[in-house]
Amino acid sequence: MRMREYIDFFLKGNFSKKQTLINYCNKFISLSRCCVTDKKGGLLLNSMPKSGTHLLERIVSSLPGIQNSGFFYSHISYGKYKVNLTEKKRILSLLNRKYFVGTHMPFAKQDCRTLNELGYKHILLVRDPRSIVVSQYFHAINRGTNRLHDRIVNKNKVDGLWDIILGLEGLGTGQFLGISPVEDYYRSFCKWITEGVHLVSFESLIGEKGGGEREKQFDAIAGIARYLDIFISDEDIQYIVHRSFDSEANTFRSGKINEWKKHLTYEQEAYINNVLRYELIKLKYL
Repeated sequence: MRMREYIDFFLKGNFSKKQTLINYCNKFISLSRCCVTDKKGGLLLNSMPKSGTHLLERIVSSLPGIQNSGFFYSHISYGKYKVNLTEKKRILSLLNRKYFVGTHMPFAKQDCRTLNELGYKHILLVRDPRSIVVSQYFHAINRGTNRLHDRIVNKNKVDGLWDIILGLEGLGTGQFLGISPVEDYYRSFCKWITEGVHLVSFESLIGEKGGGEREKQFDAIAGIARYLDIFISDEDIQYIVHRSFDSEANTFRSGKINEWKKHLTYEQEAYINNVLRYELIKLKYL
């Protein structure tokens, strides 16, 4: 996509323009307020791309006393540069647990040490990898600003899904428009599970509107609150449930469980089940 199209998207795209302004305001508010309070560690919301990031953020920001800091760090490298939390340590050290930081952050020992040193609590959101693949595919073909759009938009669905599953190589230094194989980045995120994170799944958070179960959604929200030492009543949870399902979110497509069954071929399903069998069983997707 040409630069003019990117600029036009930013100026006319309601989400992009609005969300950027909101993020800047949140950053200013969180830093100014935290500078006059005791620093007791922050809160990190970590999610796999296309796993329900906005859903988790809306639920956590609905908890009493919790707000979005406006900071979001993606550790998914596109060949330009790699991000690590050590580079963001000064900002992270200023924030307290009233303000969460969002990330897409595969496991790294250095990041783990940084979070422990700063006393951060860490919530990890996971989703069925088969659903993630399908969601990534549709996001790529439907949004012109997606880095994969030009490479798969003219392919048939089966070939496009294979590109997401098997990965795409970059086009050269400074022009990386690829994606890692699903097994690589999914397995990397799952490595956090043994590091004391609070694990929550998209399927438990989505609730009845997304084909899930009300009881699991209530339990998942209550579990997050307990992890953050926040007391909430059943009425509070009902309020959070009411405002959590956001079909207007920038990356929202359907918000449904198991829709991957309508799109993946038998061979594609079998391949993912094989390469990620351990993770699928561990997370109870098989």
